Amino acid sequence: MIRLAAVVTLLALPLAAEPASEAFDDWLQKHDIPNGALAVIREGDLTGYDHGWAADAPAEMSSLSKAITGLCAAELVDEGLLAWDDTPEGGTDVTLKELVLHTGGIGPDSTQGLLGSLRYMGKEPNGDVARRARERAVQAKRVGQFDYNNENYALIAEMISAVAPEGVEDACAARVLAPAGVTGGASELAGHALAWGGWHIAPLGYARLHAYWFDGARKDPRDTPLYIFEGAQVFYGLGTFVRFSSEGTRFWHFGGTCVPRFANSGAFALTQAGDWTVVAAYDACIDDAAALELSEVLFEAMQAAN
Repeated sequence: MIRLAAVVTLLALPLAAEPASEAFDDWLQKHDIPNGALAVIREGDLTGYDHGWAADAPAEMSSLSKAITGLCAAELVDEGLLAWDDTPEGGTDVTLKELVLHTGGIGPDSTQGLLGSLRYMGKEPNGDVARRARERAVQAKRVGQFDYNNENYALIAEMISAVAPEGVEDACAARVLAPAGVTGGASELAGHALAWGGWHIAPLGYARLHAYWFDGARKDPRDTPLYIFEGAQVFYGLGTFVRFSSEGTRFWHFGGTCVPRFANSGAFALTQAGDWTVVAAYDACIDDAAALELSEVLFEAMQAAN
């Protein structure tokens, strides 16, 4: 059982009270990021650390939303309402499994670039993103090859809506958030992109969700679709990256809502199954080098204190 400990601010306790909080603060300062929030679960205790943002206040989860969509789809498969070889209605033969794994050849990603940013600011409905993917005369990517694309999860949203008349938000909240004791909803800013980047959940809540589903007790990732990256010992499945090792199973993902002068925020979730979970939200869009650094410093801090 996850126990909710006190939500503390960085000023309320010495930095050494939580190594991950200290590491996160150092990272924020190094990259001139003004605000962030951190949630940590260790030995069943859930604690929030405020770094300018409150850890119990909803934040943009960006692409961490994909894990909710992937888990929701898996629950619907378990219920018999969907199957991994089902295809979306209306013009594409890519399967649900391929969509979850980004291996159906769908592309290019119309949510990216300048035009994608304009569509995002205009809050283009998910259905329009999915329609564009379905109706593209020639897909630009190779079937069977991993190619990360938000359109895949827009198409999954349509498949969920087809079997869950209450809609994606209510269907997935009931199946994924509620069992973990978490509340959240569509972001006012990004709710139109709910399935691939639009959930608004407090870091404390998302940490509870991540630990609940990815602690190894509920869904073994080997029982659901997985894509293996050649030579990397890294997999992708259900909207998250996965690594199996002698130290246990690790799940992680980054998210970013990045539209210049409109939206700039990021989020990161990491669970070492059975041991600990850490979730960070921050007021910036970061490059790959900064993202890798964040993942490394938080992993090292969590392992050192475990």
